[in-house]
Parts: sequence; structure tokens; C-alpha cells
Amino acid sequence: MTTYLPPPPKQLAPVVDAPRLVHLKFEITYVECNLAPRTIENHPVLQVFLGDQFVRDWETGGVVNLKLNEEDLSWRYDGSLVGTLKREHREMPPMAGIGFDSYAVHRNEQGHKCYVNVGTSYALLSDVLRDVHTKGVYDRNHELTLHTVVVTGSEPIKKGIINVRIIKAQVGPALVATVNSFISGNAAVGALQGDPEQVAATLNTYVESTVALEQTMPDTLRNTDRMHAFNDISETGAQMLKSPGIFLPVAAFAIIETPRANEGFFLNAYQCVMKRRGLTIGNWHDFDTKEKARTWSLIMCEAVQTFDYIGDAVEMSSRMEKIMQRRHVGNEEFSMIWNSLAGDCEDGEHGIAATCKAFSRVTLQHPDLREMQIISREYIKLGTLSVVHGAKIGDEEGYGAHMYLPMMPKHQWFAALQRSPQGRQFCERILPATPLISADPADAWKSELPFLFGEGTGRIDCLGRYDPIIDQRRYIAMQMPSVAGFKKEIPRAEGAPSTFYFANLLGITDQFMEENGVPVGGFIFCQVNGDGSLSRGCLFEDMVNGKSNIAIVPQPPVPAPVMAMIGEAVALRPPARPLEFHPERKVAGPARDPHLDRYVASVKQLGRKAPAIPPAEPVDMVIRPHQYGANVIQQMIYETQQLDRIYDASYEVEHVTNDIYHYRLKLWVK
Repeated sequence: MTTYLPPPPKQLAPVVDAPRLVHLKFEITYVECNLAPRTIENHPVLQVFLGDQFVRDWETGGVVNLKLNEEDLSWRYDGSLVGTLKREHREMPPMAGIGFDSYAVHRNEQGHKCYVNVGTSYALLSDVLRDVHTKGVYDRNHELTLHTVVVTGSEPIKKGIINVRIIKAQVGPALVATVNSFISGNAAVGALQGDPEQVAATLNTYVESTVALEQTMPDTLRNTDRMHAFNDISETGAQMLKSPGIFLPVAAFAIIETPRANEGFFLNAYQCVMKRRGLTIGNWHDFDTKEKARTWSLIMCEAVQTFDYIGDAVEMSSRMEKIMQRRHVGNEEFSMIWNSLAGDCEDGEHGIAATCKAFSRVTLQHPDLREMQIISREYIKLGTLSVVHGAKIGDEEGYGAHMYLPMMPKHQWFAALQRSPQGRQFCERILPATPLISADPADAWKSELPFLFGEGTGRIDCLGRYDPIIDQRRYIAMQMPSVAGFKKEIPRAEGAPSTFYFANLLGITDQFMEENGVPVGGFIFCQVNGDGSLSRGCLFEDMVNGKSNIAIVPQPPVPAPVMAMIGEAVALRPPARPLEFHPERKVAGPARDPHLDRYVASVKQLGRKAPAIPPAEPVDMVIRPHQYGANVIQQMIYETQQLDRIYDASYEVEHVTNDIYHYRLKLWVK
């Protein structure tokens, strides 16, 4: 069984800010396992972490992963959490806490093993420190609960119980006064600690204002009246709100903690992207502005597009019951794909957005990457609720809802804002007395930047390109069912109408919250009609082609009390895995794999000759190590024997981080 979550730290690294230190020694017992039968859910992992108020690096022990023993619930897990309070906090916030997120292995529709969320909980540090100092120990049971299932009409589902004992709490001298205030009960009360009905009313009042704004506009497309994203449907926030079914506004989902990153991660992705296109890094200087922007976007999507797709599946069955009664419950949950390396469209979008955010802030030395960083800062990245083509029912056009990451160049973004009254007011607020378009000739290149997009569920080019082997790609996709679960390039010619994306409804970003201090996270995409009126929704192809009939309407600013609630809640999200690659260190993933060696040898043994004019490139696909075994390889060999157009094969290992890798299999097809 491959473990996808990073292992716990082997040793605790030195903590540099000792006066603001928090060091907790814990004992955790898996009291009750309410997972589905082992054939459905297994290999549970508990992630324990400090809130975002702390510097909580994986190496220093601010995040710890525990492999729970589902066979023996008597096991006790000993460990430590170590972190330092961030400098922006003068004292420890009352809602600072410890998060408990649990994962277990499900199988996706291809049968591949993927980690999914199986319940969360949290403890407030104020309670922990009070109990340790007054009772000698913090000793409480915590239910691992899925809260987002209420969206589909179910009650929150308990997937397990852990007993948490914190037997030692050490804090630095700068935090002693805060601890004393917790013990005496004089600490300030957090926004989410108020009366549950009042908290719910405050949140609902703001959400209703966003609903009212959208309802003032007719829909551009029929059958999209029920496609909205007013709330952040995620466990964080829901677990802290005392009213089931009450969620934070969607702006909360836009807020992304910047993952720790290093240049090695992005340089490695850059090399992989160029190599896949038959180029070297030296070709960068031959690119025009458009191609440089496209290359940057491909790098941002490179890793996430290799991860597994799995929907939000919930099993209510409890293996603790004598009679197993399997009952599947549909679920909707927004989360971060960098935590489990598997997810659906919202998770993938979030993962690409986090990668973009890390890239914009990391210190870079390579000149090409530094130029890309300048390009990246000229884009607005928006997690977007979109309309995609669906199956037609009779004469009625079928639509589906989807989330992906459009990347709008600022010249297009601000032009669209200027086409709505609310957008013009927003521009005046964030760019007072600043021209939207620079007159400096040195900035002329910015107007050449194209609209781009990042797809988190599959390998779709962010701009579209001429694909010289589209026929060969379709041949493999249609004739080799054994490779259906591997990530393959999805052809889309530049400028051609999309067979998938149709329209965009709502975009979310924390860019203006952070850079301008303006509490607006949601933006409604609109179409400017012939009479000058606006309707909700703009066509994807119009955005790609930069047409002037696109308008953007900001959602109402988030009131301060709601922003306080959002800030407290999102701080209890688990941190994304560090985006780092150190080639000088040990890496997972051997260069050779016996199963793939066997497949490649079988193709070569067929002795098929290459055509007189070879194809421009091979049909390539990404294979992660848990996706195949002897049976899958045998099926691939059998299918290849029947398909006489396949005449050669090869593969190579590619690394994402030091512990994440995959193989790229290449099939040469006549």
C-alpha cells in the first residue's frame, strides 16, 4: 500500500522564535472506528496540526500524520506538536486551535486507491492550556465528523472517535500572559464563540445580500438558474459553526494559505514541461509573450493534472455494527488536493491556485523563472463556477456545473470591471487615481497576454494548441480500456470551440483581500446585452477571444464581523504540503519499474516497423505507482497485441517533490 501523505518528522528541528513557542506533548487513542467495511474504506490516517496562527512546518512538528490501526483500537499514539506564534499576532488568539483531520482509502471509479476525508474535529488551545495548567491534563473525546453531508439532506455523519490527551504544554515567555488570561477566563471571546443563532444570522444576512444581487440579473443561459455558489461547502468553518447546515460565504474558499515552496520545485516542473514538448530550457528565449505566458501556466498545472480524480464519496456503514448495512450518501465538499493528492474539480482548482500563489512569492534565481514570475503577477486567478456541456435530452441542451481556474490578464480583467457600475466603483477603490492601462512603452507587452485557464481534473492545455497526433490520441483512448484511468492529454485546438467549457458564472479570489485590503472575494461574470443591460453568465469562447461583451460585477464587500469569522475558521484548515524539490536529496521512485519494463519489452518483441514518416510525438500518459500491477500490465499487453498501429514504447520517471513521483509512458502509434 502506497502512503500518499508525508510521514511524521523523524526529529524536531530547532525552533528559532523560542519566546513565542508552543510545544504540546500528546497521547491519542483511536476509540471508535465507524468506517465502512474494509473492502470500502481502509488504512485511516489522522492528521494533527496547529492552526494557521502558528508557523507550523512539517519538519518542525507543526503537522503530524498518524497511521491509525483499524485492527486494534487499543493502540496509543504518542507525539508532539511544535510551532511558534506568527509575528502578526501580539498574543495568542482565543480561537487558535489544533485540527484533527482524518483520511481513509477509497477507490475511485477506475479502482485506484485514493485518500478521502473521513471526518474532522478540533480543540481550542485556550481549553487545552487551561486544562493542562489546572487539571494536569487535557483529556477529551473528539468525534471525527463529516459536516458537509447536510447539503444533500443528511445529518452530520460520525466516522470515528479519538481520545486526545495532552499531558504537557510548554509555552515561551512571550505567551505566558495569554495563558494566564485563558486560565482566569479573562481572554477575549472569538467571533465564532458567540451565540450560535446570532452567528448564523450574521452569516446568513451577508449571504442573502449576495443572493439578492445575483437575482437582480436574468440568466444568460437557460437552465442555469440553480447553478450558484454562495457558500464555502467545506469542513473548516462548518465544524466550528454550531448550527448544522450553516456555512461560511464562498469568499472563504477563495482564501488560500501560501504553501511553502522552493525554486527546485518549479525548475523541475519547468524542465518536465519543456521536455514533454520536445524542447529544452534554452528555447525560452525564442518564445513570444503569448507562448511565455502559456509555458508559465503549464508549469502551474503540471503537478495537479497528474493527481487522481475521485468524487466526494461518503459511506455511512459502520464496521462496529454486527450487521453491515452499506448505505452510500452523496456529498459535496470543497478541499485542497495537495493534502491527499486526489479530489474532484474544486479540489484540483484549489491546488492549481495554491501553486500559483506559491510561485508568485517564492524567491527565484533562474532568469526564466523570474521572468515568468513577472508574467504571473499580471494575471488574476479565479476559482470559477462554470457551465459545461452535458448530454442533450431531446431538444433541450444539457448543462453541468464545474469548477476550474481561469487566469485573466489584468488588461482584460479591468476592462470587464469597467463595464458595470459596481465594477467601476471597485476599480476606484483599489486603484485610486491610477490609470488602468500604462502609457509606458516598456509595459506594452502586458496587452499581449492571453486569457489562460487551469483545469484540475485532466490534462487540458491552458491555451490550446495544434495537436499533430490527435488521431493517435483518440485511437489509444478508444481502443485501450486498460489505460482509461491514466492521465492523458485531452486535445483542444487553439481558437476552436470547446466541447467541454461553455460559460462562466462566478469567480472567487483572495487577491484583492490580500493585496488591497478590500474584503471582496466573489465576482459575477456577466454578458453585456445589445441594450446595455447585464445578464449573469458569459461565454467561455468570448473570454478566450477577449471580446468586449464581458462585464464583471463584484459581490458586496464582506462585513467586518463576517470577515472575523472567516479568519478564525480558515485558520483551522490543514496546511498544504510543501511544494519543494531537492534533487540533491533522496527521492522516491526508482528510475526503472519491473511492471513497465515488462510492458515495454512486450511491445518491442512484436517487432513492428516504424512508418516511413514517424509521428511528430508519442501518445504519452501519466501513471502513478498505485494505479497498476501485474493484472493491469497483462491487460495492456493483450490489448497492444491486438492494436497493430502501436509499434514502440518507452517510459521514464518524473518527480513532483522528493516523495511524489509518477512514470510517463510513451506509445508510438502509426
